[in-house]
Amino acid sequence: MRCKTCDYPLWQIRDRKCPECGSAFVPSDFEFTLNSVRFCCPHCEQAYYGTGEKGHLSPRSFACVKCANLIDMDQMVLLPAEGVKDEQTEPARQPWLERGKRRKFIGAWFATVGHALVKPGRLMAATPPSQGAADATWFMVFTQLVIAIVAFAPMLVLMGVISVAGASGRGGMGGTMMVAGPFGIMAIGLLAVWLLGMLMTCLCAHGILRVTGGCAFGIGRTWQAICYSSGANVTTCVPCLGFYVGWIWWLVSACVAVKEAQKVHGGRATLAVLTFPVVGIATFVGLYAWFVVAMVGASGALSAANSSVYTLGVDEPRISSIGAAMLTGSASLRHAGELLVDDRVQPNDFVGIAPSAPYSTSSGRGARLDAIKVGGNALSRFEMDDRDTKSRAVEREIAGMPKGAVAYRIGDTVFTHLGMDLRDPKIQNSTLWIVIGSAENPRAGRYGGATGITVSCANGTTRSFAERRLPGELTTQNRLRKQFGLGPIPAPKFVNQGVPAQPAADDWGGLDPPTHPAPDDADGGGTPGGP
Repeated sequence: MRCKTCDYPLWQIRDRKCPECGSAFVPSDFEFTLNSVRFCCPHCEQAYYGTGEKGHLSPRSFACVKCANLIDMDQMVLLPAEGVKDEQTEPARQPWLERGKRRKFIGAWFATVGHALVKPGRLMAATPPSQGAADATWFMVFTQLVIAIVAFAPMLVLMGVISVAGASGRGGMGGTMMVAGPFGIMAIGLLAVWLLGMLMTCLCAHGILRVTGGCAFGIGRTWQAICYSSGANVTTCVPCLGFYVGWIWWLVSACVAVKEAQKVHGGRATLAVLTFPVVGIATFVGLYAWFVVAMVGASGALSAANSSVYTLGVDEPRISSIGAAMLTGSASLRHAGELLVDDRVQPNDFVGIAPSAPYSTSSGRGARLDAIKVGGNALSRFEMDDRDTKSRAVEREIAGMPKGAVAYRIGDTVFTHLGMDLRDPKIQNSTLWIVIGSAENPRAGRYGGATGITVSCANGTTRSFAERRLPGELTTQNRLRKQFGLGPIPAPKFVNQGVPAQPAADDWGGLDPPTHPAPDDADGGGTPGGP
C-alpha cells in the first residue's frame, strides 16, 4: 500500500496522512490481493484478513472479537500478512491501462504483450469489466500495425536499395513507388482482413457462449479478451516459422483469456473461440481445392478445344496454299515435287504443325525434312539444290510411281490428284479433293488425324472437318471420284511415305462404316473455304 501521490509506503500509519507528502488516505482507497493484508484492530491489534471484493474486509464494520469495540475497516492499521512481501499485496495490474501513469507507452505495450504470451488469464483478471472496449481495441490495432511493419521490413529494406539505385539513374523514386505501392496495399489489405477476422471471431464466440449456458458479462468483455490476447500474435514476426506459429499461439491465448474473462469452463471457451477460425480455414481450403479442381478441368477442356482449333485452324492455311499452287501453272501437275522445282511451295509446307504430328518443334521439323525423301533427295536439300538437281529428283519420283496409284504422301500431306487434269473446267468446278492435310504417324486417332482433317478441292476451296466425320466424307468423295472415272482413295492413315496407295477395296477406304450418319456440328465441317 503506497501513497498515490508520492509512492511512500503507508503501512502501520494510524493518522491517515502520508508522512512524506501529507496526502490523506484511507484503506478503502486501495485494492489488495485476497488474504495478503492484516487489518489490525486499532484498540487491541487483533488481526483480520480481507476476503471480500478488492481484498477488503467483509463486512467492513463489526465488533472486534477480542476487545468488543465497534470498528470500521478505514480505522484499522494495515500490515502485510506474515511471509508476504510488500509488492505481493497489490493485485495484478493491467499494464496497458497504466500507460501514461505508472508506465510509459512502449513499456506498457511490451508488458501487455508479455502477459498475452504467457499469462493471458492473469491479464484478463487484472482488466476491469467496466473498463470498456476502447482501450482494448487501441491495443489490438497498435499491435497489428507493429506486426505488419515488422513483417514487411525486408520489403522496406529492398525499397531503400531501389531508392539508392534510382539515385544513380536507374529508376528513382518513381521506380521505388511502383514497387512499394503494391506492398503497401498488400499490408493494408492483410491488416483489414485480420481485424475483420477478429471481429467475426468475437461475435461467433460470444454467441456460442450465450447459447451453451450463458456467460458472466456482455459482448464487450469477450471483445476485451479477444483484443488483449492478440498480443500473442507478435510471434508472427519470427522469420520463417512465425506465420505458422503466431495465429496458433493467439488462439490458445484467446481461449484462456475468454475463460477467465467470462468465468466459463475451459471447454466452452475453447469451443467458442475456435469455431469461427476452424470453419473459416476449412471453408478457405475447400474453396481453394474447388478452385484448383475447376481450373484444372477448365484447363483440360480449353486444351482440348485449343487442340482442335489448332489442328483445324493452323493446318488449313498450309493446305490451302498448297492447293492453290497446284492449280497454278500452264501444265497439269504430275507430282507435287514439281511445286518445289518451280519454288511455288517450300519444303516446310509439307510438314504440318498440328499437335498430333511428331517432331512439331523447330529442331524436330529440321529432322523430319532430313527424313522425308522425294526421288531419293531429302526435302531439306531442296532449299539448297539447283533447279536441275531438283528436277532430276522429281523425275525419278514420277518414274517410280506405280501404275494405277491414287494417292501418295509427302510428310504430313496426302495428294489425291493423280489421274486428274487440273486444267479441265469440269474438274475445276468440282469438289474433288486434290490434297489432304493429315499427320503422318499420328499419336492418336482412328482415321488418321489427331482432331481434324483438312482438304483442298479442285475448285480452289479449302475446308476442315472433325476426324469422326471422315467415313461419311470419304464415302461421298469416292462416289464423286467414280463419276469422273477415278479410283476410290483410302483413308489418309493408310497412305504411307514412299508407298503410294492403290485404289481402295471399297467406298469406305478400308474403314468400318459408321452405324449412323455423323451429325453436323460446329467443328468446321461442311463449310467451304473455312473451318
